[in-house]
Amino acid sequence: MRRVRVLDNIDKEILRIIGKHPKINQVELAEKMGLTQPAISLRLRKLRRMNALNDENAIIDPSILGIKMLCVDIHTRNNEKIIDKARRCPMVMNCYAMEGNTVSLVAIGESKQFLNCMLHKHIESDGMEVSSRNIIESIKGINVSVDLDQRLEEPPCGDPPCIECEYYIDNGGECVGCPLTVYYKGVLWNGR
Repeated sequence: MRRVRVLDNIDKEILRIIGKHPKINQVELAEKMGLTQPAISLRLRKLRRMNALNDENAIIDPSILGIKMLCVDIHTRNNEKIIDKARRCPMVMNCYAMEGNTVSLVAIGESKQFLNCMLHKHIESDGMEVSSRNIIESIKGINVSVDLDQRLEEPPCGDPPCIECEYYIDNGGECVGCPLTVYYKGVLWNGR
């Protein structure tokens, strides 16, 4: 497994913009960042050397950035509710409807504890058979297109606000809240 690299807020903002606009050119990126094009070129070269980006500026390697990943298989009689929630959750990178009323999804987060809270509080419910495995390395990387331009009062998944969630309130710091809400207290998605 690769060593996690530390990124500063400028690097995180560059990755956030590229995740939202994968085809952005260096001049446009420099304008958005308030930097010169040569400064952006140096930053992009560093991020590629770190394997945080590929040559097309589209794929981010989560293991380099310290992002944890979880693969979840859910067997339930009605998978539409799970699919709808996964569709709206910024932490679900992809969701697959499988044969036999099974849903498989890949979720990302800043810690295993956060992912476990998300799974047990927001996805898992009675009548489901759930199995999960930690993903230790992403071979092709992921396209992180989480739009953090605004902060919401309520999570987009339809669950109650974080301030009403027992995992968020009384969890010893394991749940940092949804990064799209005003209640988010993590650091991974705060570099804007």
